[in-house]
Amino acid sequence: MYGRHSEAFYSAIANPAPDFDEDDSRGYALFTDVTMRALEQKAIAFVQSPRNVDAALTVLTTSVDVQQRRGAAWLLSYGPDPRQTAAVLAAALDDPDADVRNTASRELAVLADYGLGNPALKVRIPPGRVIQMLNSVIWTDRDKALAVLDPLTVARDTETLAQLKHSGLASLEEMARWNAASYARMAYQLIGRIAGLTDADIEKTWNDGNAARKRIITAANQRR
Repeated sequence: MYGRHSEAFYSAIANPAPDFDEDDSRGYALFTDVTMRALEQKAIAFVQSPRNVDAALTVLTTSVDVQQRRGAAWLLSYGPDPRQTAAVLAAALDDPDADVRNTASRELAVLADYGLGNPALKVRIPPGRVIQMLNSVIWTDRDKALAVLDPLTVARDTETLAQLKHSGLASLEEMARWNAASYARMAYQLIGRIAGLTDADIEKTWNDGNAARKRIITAANQRR
């Protein structure tokens, strides 16, 4: 299922339909592409069984076959318990394979946003390992770390922001200077949150240009 889903995804990206989209409102990714959606529904049905969940978890944590671990991470992202799913995928961020980490962190970003909108579910994603991914030499680690940390810092949790400043600020500063504006903007937003700015002020200082951004980076470094 995972292999077929990956093929369908890249095919849809290469030739996107006008209505190609992704629905994350249930805490996992459901795409409008017919082939992808059918496989996603099969994955959901598969992980309704605790026995299947246990089997997939065993594969994810013990298999020497990297393709099997990638498939297990994808399957587990459709688990029925978002708290368990978050714990399982957060642990997978220690996998030595970049694609396993990419799959896990992509789904963690969906879950983090879902948990933000559904606080009663108490979905918890420890930020420490995600922050460490900002320091990776692998592009997908940094990219997905930004995606997960965005919803994790919306509420300005002081402990998360303190960890982010201590362990990730240097990498965020580098990324905020990237020529690819969309990615640089994501890194700058996290810097602005460390500095204590509202998202509206972050947007304004970003649009004001390099001098304004440098002031905010300095403020983030000096903030206690």
